Amino acid sequence: MKSLTLIFALLFCLLGLPQQTHAQTRQADSLALVMLYDSTDGANWTTTWDFTLPMSSWNGVNLIGGRVTSVNLYSNNLAGTLPDLNLQELISLRLSGNKLSGSIPDFSSLPNLPYLDLNNNQLTGSIPNFANLPNLTDLYLSRNQLTGAIPDFPNLPNLTYLHLNNNQLTGAIPNFASLSYLTELSLSANPLTGAIPDFPNLPNLTYLDLSYNQLTGSIPNFANHTNLRWLYLDNNQLTGSIPNFDNLPNLEHLDLHDNQLTGAIPDFPNLPNLTELLLHRNQLSGSIPNFDNLPNLTELLLNNNQLSGSIPNFDNLPNLEHLYLYNNQLSGSIPNFDNLTKLEVLFLTNNQLSGAIPDFDNLTKLEWLKLSYNQLAGTTPNFSNLHNLHLLFLDNNQLSGITPDFSHLPNLTSLILYKNKFTTE
Repeated sequence: MKSLTLIFALLFCLLGLPQQTHAQTRQADSLALVMLYDSTDGANWTTTWDFTLPMSSWNGVNLIGGRVTSVNLYSNNLAGTLPDLNLQELISLRLSGNKLSGSIPDFSSLPNLPYLDLNNNQLTGSIPNFANLPNLTDLYLSRNQLTGAIPDFPNLPNLTYLHLNNNQLTGAIPNFASLSYLTELSLSANPLTGAIPDFPNLPNLTYLDLSYNQLTGSIPNFANHTNLRWLYLDNNQLTGSIPNFDNLPNLEHLDLHDNQLTGAIPDFPNLPNLTELLLHRNQLSGSIPNFDNLPNLTELLLNNNQLSGSIPNFDNLPNLEHLYLYNNQLSGSIPNFDNLTKLEVLFLTNNQLSGAIPDFDNLTKLEWLKLSYNQLAGTTPNFSNLHNLHLLFLDNNQLSGITPDFSHLPNLTSLILYKNKFTTE
């Protein structure tokens, strides 16, 4: 490769900078970019740089007033280690989707940087506390191989987005007491341990994802997070009962599945915007609330618990699309679900349901219906209004009468009827 002296001599000829100071600062920027090129196998980038052309024409490099302000080399086959860049005016560094390895520099020479994206690389080592980046607002380090504890970032008061998910980070989750502007916090898919902080100093939090860790203890009620819309705590080792979350009126997505939660399911009277409620694979008991105050609910997954009693008709859930209640101890008859006109999936397998099967006349969008392993009896409806039905499982019940003919259901591809008491003409 050409020597740096030759490269910069050529650059200055091309640029024709009139002022010595301006030339020196631009020279420092170009030197930093060449260092990045050399450290990350620039010759083999998907789109490489031509050093015979002005710096302003290099792929992913943006300049304002002759200074480099943005470097975007997303998914460009960068391989190697990341140097500690000296780009004094840089405001955006995006190197995600590459093959960068080694540790992350502390970027002490990027004092104005607000946006740093190193997602989807092969970076290792611990996370710097970035004490010299006071203007940082967006920090994305997800899907690497980072280890060690998570810093609490006391010197990043403007941090708004913090994504550290899919690494190998360990230890407890900090309270992030200095990050009052934080709106998104994603720490999922790490082996983090300990209890979940209640984050009292994060009033602007809208997105919290702590799923797929090894967190223990009970779930906080997050009383100070009235702006929270997404809460994902699934796939941990959380115990105790589920809070009512009375102070989360804007919550839309609540995922607590695959924990060890016990007790009854709250009726969540103050979550009118909730669209997704995922509580499956816990140890919840008691009856199922009718969720009258959740009119926007589209996903309700309560399967694989210890729920008992009858199934509500869910009259006030007109937007419900997926209803999973299988693998519980539910009894009584199956409601007709007259008001669930948007329902597409209904799974009630492996309960203690009895009585006749409704004809589900109003469920015209239903595609999957599983009623296996219950105590259902009587004749089988012909489901004449279920023209979108693809899958129908009625096996392992006590259904009787002539084997039903579903030839009028044009989209039916999977039908299981065995272990009943059907006869043939």
